[in-house]
Amino acid sequence: MSRTRLAATLAACTMTLALTGCGGGSDSKAEPSPSTGSKGSEGSTSVKPSSGDTISGKGFTFRAPEGWKKNDGAQLPSIEFLALAVDPSDDDGFADNVNVIEDPTVVGVDDLGKLEDGLTSVLQNVATDVSIDDRIEVDGEKTAVVLAAYPKYRTVQHVMSHADTGYVVTYSFSLDLPKDEQLALASSVANSWKWAS
Repeated sequence: MSRTRLAATLAACTMTLALTGCGGGSDSKAEPSPSTGSKGSEGSTSVKPSSGDTISGKGFTFRAPEGWKKNDGAQLPSIEFLALAVDPSDDDGFADNVNVIEDPTVVGVDDLGKLEDGLTSVLQNVATDVSIDDRIEVDGEKTAVVLAAYPKYRTVQHVMSHADTGYVVTYSFSLDLPKDEQLALASSVANSWKWAS
């Protein structure tokens, strides 16, 4: 579970630093400007929604990947998870997981381009292979998607806000899971996500 803790901590620190550095409090309502590659585009996916256990948190529910189980995070008392689910069958030394934390610095950030630039800039200081993937919609909310690699795991992060709450959803995967499978699992959870209001 210590790697789960590290992933969640990096997520929280990354978002706070990224938004502080890129003017997260801006009142700008401008849409992101077009750019090359996948960055700046609005992505959609045909991945089927997850069908595992229903996990709920502050203002949302989602379905975990099949076989993953809710975890109360009691082993990590210094992190306040809104939700945490872990793959208990993962026996390679790193339990794949999804965790959700609240980040108030995400609220009111309408310019996803600036958010993505800030995420990239900060993550490059602590991770490798940092990239921005196609934006997605999570139950109607436009969501930035950032990928990164760490020495013993890889992450996919969905960064969004809803009803005056900012969310960082971090999916952490063993290095041996192919990138397309990581993205498919993250997309399946995102496609099952429902806001409570």
